[in-house]
Amino acid sequence: MKGKSLQEPRNTEALQRHKREYFWQIIFPLIICAGIVVGLAVWVGVAASKGTDLRQPADASMILLSIPVIIIALLVFLSLVALLFLVVWLNKNLPFYTKKVYDWIVIVQHYVRRFSDAVVEPFIRLRGYGAMLGKLFGK
Repeated sequence: MKGKSLQEPRNTEALQRHKREYFWQIIFPLIICAGIVVGLAVWVGVAASKGTDLRQPADASMILLSIPVIIIALLVFLSLVALLFLVVWLNKNLPFYTKKVYDWIVIVQHYVRRFSDAVVEPFIRLRGYGAMLGKLFGK
């Protein structure tokens, strides 16, 4: 590290290649697209000032602008239709499956109650004996 500044890049060849690729893959296409948009705007302005009918390009632009909105609306519509079919299927089949789940829950509840009663039975019996002895000896 002696003699090297912390600001120096490690691989200058890779950095130069990155800068070249950055220009040709990002900056250059942006400049071209911006030039096309500005050129079209100037063309439309010149054509409108000369009195040219711009109805056909405007209609084509409106169609091209509405295509993404139509596609997104179609996706939302298809999602809603799928949700509707899912709700209908659940409404038809859910009572059967919930009855099965409820039956299993009742069975588990029965065994849990039996187990918990068996666990606390000795303590309850012991307290009962203590209360009985307390009554007999007058405590």
